[in-house]
Amino acid sequence: KIRDHPSNTVAVPFPRGLKMTANLPDHAFFNVSRSADRGRRFKWVGPLQKERIFFYQYRSRPTGISGLKEAKERRVCVLSGAIHDTYLQGLGFKTLIRNSSYAGCFKMLAAGRTDLVPISELGLDETLKQAAIHKEQIQNSNVLLFESQGHIAFSPNVPDKVISQWQDALRELQRSGEYQRL
Repeated sequence: KIRDHPSNTVAVPFPRGLKMTANLPDHAFFNVSRSADRGRRFKWVGPLQKERIFFYQYRSRPTGISGLKEAKERRVCVLSGAIHDTYLQGLGFKTLIRNSSYAGCFKMLAAGRTDLVPISELGLDETLKQAAIHKEQIQNSNVLLFESQGHIAFSPNVPDKVISQWQDALRELQRSGEYQRL
């Protein structure tokens, strides 16, 4: 914990969190993939972890996709404004369905309203728990979308000294083994 830093945490939809952090002073938002279009809009601490993003499908309705070309022909639910949303738009995906949460995407998948959901392996279990879906009902398509690293994004007004303190604190947590335990 860094001294004199408020520790109030509020869960917000991803687009709102990005907008608040970009436009309001003294905000931090995580877990955010650092990308070219976001790079200069924030100050960064991390990486927190490395992630592999796969397309997941409903086990009883396999899509049979073997690559991005086949995935383009499917309905894909994405977290609105997240890296998957902008990345797939850039690849020309036209059948994107946007949701305010990954749990919402998986509920749509279970209901047959979408065919695929891209999500990191690290976030899958907790998301399925939030969606009240058993892991056995979901299947990895084995189509890797990309690999990324999650970070903490800070408002641009946050002093560089504070960013350095946070980065040093993260490194210390990782070095001590406490980060892995958490």
